[in-house]
Order: sequence, then structure tokens, then C-alpha cells
Amino acid sequence: MQAGGKLRFDRRWLTLVLATFVFEVALFAVVSNVPLSPSDANSLLNDTRAILSQIENEPLMFNALDIFANNALIAVFEFVPFLGWIRFVEVTILTGQVISALASSSGVPASILLITTFLSPHSWVELMAYAVAIAESILMVYSAFAKRLKEELSRAAASFALVILMLMVAALLEAITVQYSIEGFVYAWAVALAIGLAVSWAYLRMRRSGTASIGGAAPQTEAPLSDT
Repeated sequence: MQAGGKLRFDRRWLTLVLATFVFEVALFAVVSNVPLSPSDANSLLNDTRAILSQIENEPLMFNALDIFANNALIAVFEFVPFLGWIRFVEVTILTGQVISALASSSGVPASILLITTFLSPHSWVELMAYAVAIAESILMVYSAFAKRLKEELSRAAASFALVILMLMVAALLEAITVQYSIEGFVYAWAVALAIGLAVSWAYLRMRRSGTASIGGAAPQTEAPLSDT
């Protein structure tokens, strides 16, 4: 949305993104703790191992590109109202089922595997990117009913660009983790920290120059989403 010449991701947008993210993580955690039948678990693990075997031997950047392409296709579809929401739930459930299958085959509690998953920075960035896509899709539908879709499209474009950038970062971090195993966690967090600091520095510079506003006050208040 535009306010006072500034592109704004306001508190309503941030609240919806965070709510979607919480729902996503909660669904992921619940499904991860639902036991699968031995046949279903083996089928999922075989598919997962086949994918990993294909990317483990690739150069780092090709690995990252493969991961990005797969995740970007998911995110692009999630921007589609209604159908994208279904896909979002399907992908979250499938990811949780992979954790459940790993728990069944390894004997390691699903809760431990979940903690391990979230020790990887790419998990946070990737899941948040999907949450942004879904939240913006919901806002587009709301704005269409409120006859404000044209105004919302500017924020949708910015959200799309943000999701793509987040998935690029997530793919790089995941590729580092996959390629370097245990050391990859350390390398990935170091890269994530460096990127986070760079983004924070750039955002603060933009705030001082008055070219960005996220959740803060603006010279002009944003018009309400619905007519009164």
C-alpha cells in the first residue's frame, strides 16, 4: 500500500504474516508427531533420499539453484487465492510427514527432529517466505471484496519480490547445510547473520532517508481497507 509516497508493510500486514507463520509451524509440529504406517514412512523416506542423493553431489550454487527453483514454484502458486492456500497446507503436511517418517525409522523422537530442523536458519526463512505469500494472497481477496484490489496490488508486487529474495537466501543456506553436514550449520548461521546485519543496516538507512516504512508511522495514515 502507498502512504505519503512510501510503500508500507503496515501492522495489519505484519500481524497476518505472523499469524500465518504461527499456524504453519503449529501444523508442521502436529503432523510431525502423528505416526505413519511403515509402508508410508518407507515410501516418503525413499523419495526424500532420492532427492537428496541428486543434490548432494552437485556444486554448491547448482544445489542452491535447484532448491530455489522448487521452493519458488511452491511460493508462486501460494499467491493464487484459494488454490494456493490448499497447496500451502498440503506442503506443510507433507514436510511434517517427512519428519514423522524419519522419527519412525531412526527411533529418534519427532520433537528432537523438529528442534534439529529449526536449528537450521533456512527453515525459518523458508517458512516465513511461505507465510508472506499466503498472507498477501488473503489480503488480495479481502481487498477485492472491499473494492481496493488496485491499491493492494502494489503491496502484492513488493511482497512477491520479498518472497523471492527470502527463498534465494533460504536456498543458499540450505545448500550450505546439506553440502557441509555438521559444519554446515555453523557456516549457514554465519551467512544468515551476515545477511541479517546487511539487511538491517540497509533498512535503517532507508528509514533515515524516508524511503521505507514497515509497521511504523507515516506522514499520512493509510486509508482503511473497507468502506465505512
